[in-house]
Amino acid sequence: MLANTIVEEKSYALSYFDRKIEAAIAGLPREYSKLLYKTPKDNALKIADYIISLKTEINLSDNYRKDLIKVLTKFSMFCCSSSSKSSVINNVIIPCSKSFVQVF
Repeated sequence: MLANTIVEEKSYALSYFDRKIEAAIAGLPREYSKLLYKTPKDNALKIADYIISLKTEINLSDNYRKDLIKVLTKFSMFCCSSSSKSSVINNVIIPCSKSFVQVF
């Protein structure tokens, strides 16, 4: 019984992750989903959430989403490979980009 519950929770978490990634890259080539899947899961979710929220607030072009995914995933991988294992996307990138968007 407990094993079934754990499997169901993992399946739900995986499907939640997949749905977020798919929503963020909707209309983009598959290579961008591969970039997000290679990124640490917590950072990939934050990047996906950020892109989804930007899509709802402003009309993002596909090229802008491509650039965001490329830059944020590379930055995330770079920072995770360094000594700092904290969620850089959440603590650095998103607050800076929110202040940038508010200027415009």
